[in-house]
Amino acid sequence: MSVVFRAMIRNQKRPVVLTAFPTDHINTVLERQDPLLDFRRVILKAWWSSEYLQATDKADWKDVEIYFGPTCFVAQNLHLLPNLKWIQTAEAGVDTLLNIKRDLPSDVTVTRNAVTFKRSISQYVIGQIISANMNFQHFQRMQNQRTWDRVISSSGLNHLSSCSVGILGMGAIGGEVARACKYWDMTVWGLKRSKVTEEERSEFVDQYRQPCGLPVILSSCDFLVNILPSTPETQGLLNGDVLSHCSKQPLFINVGRGDVIDDDSLIAALRKGWLSGAVLDIFTEEPLPQNSPLWGEEGVVITPHASNQSDNMDSYKQLATMFLANYNRYVTGQALENIVDIDRGY
Repeated sequence: MSVVFRAMIRNQKRPVVLTAFPTDHINTVLERQDPLLDFRRVILKAWWSSEYLQATDKADWKDVEIYFGPTCFVAQNLHLLPNLKWIQTAEAGVDTLLNIKRDLPSDVTVTRNAVTFKRSISQYVIGQIISANMNFQHFQRMQNQRTWDRVISSSGLNHLSSCSVGILGMGAIGGEVARACKYWDMTVWGLKRSKVTEEERSEFVDQYRQPCGLPVILSSCDFLVNILPSTPETQGLLNGDVLSHCSKQPLFINVGRGDVIDDDSLIAALRKGWLSGAVLDIFTEEPLPQNSPLWGEEGVVITPHASNQSDNMDSYKQLATMFLANYNRYVTGQALENIVDIDRGY
């Protein structure tokens, strides 16, 4: 994959951009911030859908050089974009593109969204940590039973400053989760694929480990947060008896990818007491089938891939600004930011 592009600007002609979103708000922001942007637009039925409600003539897509939007749409329509050179995804993950990487031309560069999700996902994670630590579910059960009970189990109401969190995946989102946890004076462990240099160390991470040091993280943490992408190295990383190292019975929070652990291994870890509970926002199959045993498993909280919700004007502005900053690098021949290594998967 090429890392730096030279935009072919002749006679002041700008590269054609195809956008695909379930709302026109992002296009409105783009037009407002760069009135000269030459783009075609597609209005999708939903963020996760390749079906659309409105689109420009597909014959006009042959000139498209840049795509900006969810990966599901471009994956389905790659054959209609013969001059495509750059894909700017609206998501943090690129699983859909990995599934078609054999069809992806070698001269197409992919960049991911490393901006708009990190704040919402970090809020989701710290919210779940506080909820578990404060035993809010206990209080909800008492309210449902119309019971006034001030007796808190010994596992509740710990100061977060006495707790440790292990973050699997220290990219942009992992870094933001670490910052949120450190605000509460938690001890933060970070799992990163490669060794971290002194220059790369974050002030919000106390200890780093590579994958070979995963057992140390598991045995040290009260909360375990998965933010890893889906790659051959991460798929099934927590399967089998790996979580038996969890001596402190942490709460497992998954906002990364569902295939880091299979359902049988997760349920076994819960029933054997290796985990105190699991908060699951991401699944291998979505929507989660109604016959999945996870729905009724004790200690499991299920949310419908909601941690990354950013369907608001502030997020639209952030997304548009992120794209235009990279677009300006593209047309001036500078290196793009947040480039995805398709072979690695992130």
